[in-house]
Amino acid sequence: ARTMIEPIAAERIARARSRKVALRELESLISAQEDAIEDPEAFGLANSAFHVRLVALAGNQTLEIVAEMLHEIVARAVTAVSREANGMGSLATRRRGIRSQRRLLELIEAGDGDAAEAHWRAHMQVVGKVMVGQDAATVVDLRHY
Repeated sequence: ARTMIEPIAAERIARARSRKVALRELESLISAQEDAIEDPEAFGLANSAFHVRLVALAGNQTLEIVAEMLHEIVARAVTAVSREANGMGSLATRRRGIRSQRRLLELIEAGDGDAAEAHWRAHMQVVGKVMVGQDAATVVDLRHY
């Protein structure tokens, strides 16, 4: 669901006149993730907050509600994956995710909606593989976290 929703939100924010306000808020949420990067629980919550707010800043209240509904599932899954010391949940993986978020902010700042959407779609596809892992058949499997 997030892979479908968030790239569209990124595109809308990049095209918005108010994108500078959104950028400041998203930057603050990235900083919160950096502050929490070594604590899987805190990082899971901070990461999920970034994703929820990204959708909210796009201005569609219905999609914002959907993103908020996914928040707890996502926070738990990110926390569980972040607890893995090696591999997909490693500190290096979390840092790569933050770098990708910063790249998204660059595209939004440039007002490049198409590039922001494409970048975030690719990011979310990678995140989906990290979150669901090789053993999970469907997103429903995230409930186990």
